[in-house]
Amino acid sequence: MRTSLWIAIALLVVTICASLLEVAETRGLSQRYVSASEEILVMVEKQDWARAAETVAAYLESWEQTVPWLQILINHDDIDDVTLSLMRLEAGIRAGEKATCYEACAELKENARHIHHRDAFTLGNVL
Repeated sequence: MRTSLWIAIALLVVTICASLLEVAETRGLSQRYVSASEEILVMVEKQDWARAAETVAAYLESWEQTVPWLQILINHDDIDDVTLSLMRLEAGIRAGEKATCYEACAELKENARHIHHRDAFTLGNVL
């Protein structure tokens, strides 16, 4: 009986530690892409299309490398939303359309924030 209690406690500790690590990772990832949307928005406002295209391509490549391990942790729809926002932003930059870029940056920012909020270690998410 005591052995199974200690095993249960050990598993609980491992689960809580893994959850806290996951929260830290998703927070960092979320902040990175929120910052990316703000960075690209500045380039779009200056109409620095070449630099904006390079930057969004780098972020998109980085995101695609992140997706495989991230799909294990969070909902696929949230991942797809960020991917689509990045692709829409890339298309807007290629077309040189400021309005499309503004909208895509706003979507990217909100979708990136949503990743962390859905995964945050809060009472609402636990219940």
